[in-house]
Amino acid sequence: MHKYPYVFLMFAMCCAGIPGNAQQTTTIMTWNTRLDVASDGPNAWSNRRQQFTELLLQEHPELLGMQEVLHNQLLDIAATLSGYGYIGVGRTDGKTKGEYGPVFYDTSRFKLIDAGYYWLSQTPEVAGSKGWDAACERIMSWAKLESRQTGKFLWVLNTHLDHMGTEARRNSLALIKELTTKMIGDEPFVLMGDFNFEPTDENYTTVSNWLTDARTAAATDELKQQITFTGFDEQEENNSLIDFIFVNHKITITDYQIPEANIDGRFSSDHLPVKVQMMW
Repeated sequence: MHKYPYVFLMFAMCCAGIPGNAQQTTTIMTWNTRLDVASDGPNAWSNRRQQFTELLLQEHPELLGMQEVLHNQLLDIAATLSGYGYIGVGRTDGKTKGEYGPVFYDTSRFKLIDAGYYWLSQTPEVAGSKGWDAACERIMSWAKLESRQTGKFLWVLNTHLDHMGTEARRNSLALIKELTTKMIGDEPFVLMGDFNFEPTDENYTTVSNWLTDARTAAATDELKQQITFTGFDEQEENNSLIDFIFVNHKITITDYQIPEANIDGRFSSDHLPVKVQMMW
């Protein structure tokens, strides 16, 4: 019998490499890629692909969520991001058709434990299903990752809410919260993406009453007001702040940035990336 069982237990944990309450710093980024469509003319993917992928390499986030990624774009990005794994399916058929909402992860930092997809509709497990008054199929991709540093689990959720359906946006948020509560419980998680609503919208209030907006947690006063959707033109009146990274109470945001994506007058996408640093 050990006279000091608690001391023995802590010693055994250290020897076994069990992390206990260890924390780590992680960088995470969300970026709407803008799908590959010929009608974009000079802003078509073929003309901005190199600039886009070079910026990804420069920023090198450990976790990356993207929206509006078509299959050919996914292959281009995956070929560039060596050392990353990813999960994702096309929203039209659950395979390769339609836009992906992929999650990329640095394999030197994380190990993939599980992953899946829900369609934001009344039938979330039916691939290609469209919900409520949505104009398009909408999807939420999720990945359960294990930190190679601490052994702790982190859930990463990536989504793109509908740009037209007001009922769809409201109900999609309710569905995401319901699914997240059942699936994740009280473990650390990130919800990021293109939400197609601004901070003045009631849907933003709904989310911010549930989760913490990385922007309000760590951004400077100037960055808190900066737009994320440009439409390839920063002077457009319809520019807006619609891309967010939200986290639950298990995560602390330590930095918030909107990296420069306009190089020599050319945009990498019609959205700007949002990048944060967090402790968890």
